[in-house]
Amino acid sequence: MVRDLSGKNHNLQVRLLANSAQNVLTRSTDHHVAQPAHAGLRFDGGKNPGRGAILHIAPDAALNSMRFENGYTIEAFLKLPDPFEGDHAWMGVLSWEGCSGDAGKSSGWSPLEPTCSLNVSPERFLLDR
Repeated sequence: MVRDLSGKNHNLQVRLLANSAQNVLTRSTDHHVAQPAHAGLRFDGGKNPGRGAILHIAPDAALNSMRFENGYTIEAFLKLPDPFEGDHAWMGVLSWEGCSGDAGKSSGWSPLEPTCSLNVSPERFLLDR
């Protein structure tokens, strides 16, 4: 579990994808000097077969019913592998479960896209939707 330090009980549970070893998500002391927590998480997922870990909030958490009609801000510190080699095409960093079409969004490639997401392109660019 990753504890929510805001006191609002939005703790995150680890959910492993199929084909994933227990060590696909580990704690690390590696961190950026400006990062509030002096620790990090290391995700060692991959493809063929797909494997990885998801940090998932409880279904009954208050955050799930919030509408964010005035927007929201997300902050993340990412450290990509160096060298950044292999097939990392559109590696997911953050995603809000649910379909954009269900939320009334009409932009994007498909109404089946996530409501919002943050991904890393193969060229190491961040793309948000």
